[in-house]
Amino acid sequence: MTIRFVEAAEAELGAALGHYESESPGLGAEFLVEVTSVVNRLAEFPDAWQELESGVRRCRLNRFP
Repeated sequence: MTIRFVEAAEAELGAALGHYESESPGLGAEFLVEVTSVVNRLAEFPDAWQELESGVRRCRLNRFP
């Protein structure tokens, strides 16, 4: 399965990385590790989460809101 981020999501991810890094050095990197882990789970088990609408599912991070 291919997972892609639309441009707006990439911008939001970059902003979140910057925010967490400004809160505490290294926290942005920890956030990115969590996001990468979730993306890998989504790729491996694409139907494991509730479908919000046709073709759209949500998987929340464990540590970060």
